[in-house]
Amino acid sequence: MDVLSCVCVVCNKVPEAVIESLCCNSLFCWNCAIKLTDAGQTCPGCDSQLYLDQFRENYAIQKLIDNMIVGCKFEGCTARFNFPLKQEHENSCDHAPVLCPNSDLCGIMSRSALEIHLVSCEYRHVECNLCEIPVMVKDLDSHVSNDCPESIVECINKCGIDNIVRSSMDQHLLEECPLFVVECPYKAHGCNEEFQRESTAAHLQSRAGVHLQLLSPYLEQSTVMQNELVDIRNELSRAREEIDELKKETNALRSSGFLNAIIQTLQDESFQASVRATFQGVENARRHITFGTMLVYGALVLVLFLLLKTLSPFKFIIIAVGLWFFFKPRVSNWAGHLHNNLHENNRPNNNNNN
Repeated sequence: MDVLSCVCVVCNKVPEAVIESLCCNSLFCWNCAIKLTDAGQTCPGCDSQLYLDQFRENYAIQKLIDNMIVGCKFEGCTARFNFPLKQEHENSCDHAPVLCPNSDLCGIMSRSALEIHLVSCEYRHVECNLCEIPVMVKDLDSHVSNDCPESIVECINKCGIDNIVRSSMDQHLLEECPLFVVECPYKAHGCNEEFQRESTAAHLQSRAGVHLQLLSPYLEQSTVMQNELVDIRNELSRAREEIDELKKETNALRSSGFLNAIIQTLQDESFQASVRATFQGVENARRHITFGTMLVYGALVLVLFLLLKTLSPFKFIIIAVGLWFFFKPRVSNWAGHLHNNLHENNRPNNNNNN
């Protein structure tokens, strides 16, 4: 039996694991059998409906396939081996066609040639010696000349400095380059002229009068602020002098013992008791005055009520008004004398307590 009689009836390839149909003993590989049954197709050999349980292994043909000697399919390879080793060999065969992993533009080559090609492939990435950024070999020179941040270059303004690190170019332009266009230092005050940095001194000299004119309002304002500052300083000086005087007076009082005497008096329990007694006496006087006033006014109302029954309304009003003006000042004087008497009565107690 040759190789052609051991192929799958579907894919026409020698199967690694061969099975046969029960309907007509046609040979299949497992993948083709599963595809046919899943799709509900019939057997290619006899047109019968196929199911997975209608296949069986063919050990005789499987043994024949396992012992079959075959060659590599790649051109130039002369290796021969048993059929089960075919796939393993072709996966690593030096004659197998492969693509360069760096770029498809390198074309197809054998696996053995790829190792040599990778050493010199212009699409492989290498690190720049200056900035260590990965760059394709074919772009390395252009990178160093145009893009590398660490390469040494000439000033873009052609100012004569040619040893500038590219990443420091902006700093050179903003701080050093004499040909860099800058704004007038007095731009904030109204001068909008621009010129090369090396012309700054000439501009300031030629426009000194204009700049002075622009600054005059600010100078006036500055003078006013300086005068205000002097006034504030004088006020602070006077305040310090007053504080020093107060400190001296306070120290004098402390040294004389006057403050300590006041503090001790306020803290003395007998003094505090005297104060409480004084306030209590005032409160008692207020209560007596209020009660006496109420008695007088009550008597007055009673008299007016009795007169109302015996007199005409006109006479009653005249008498009531007269009584009011007669008694009011006398009641007030009586209340005042009573308050003073009560206050005088409390005063000896305070003196005794002190």
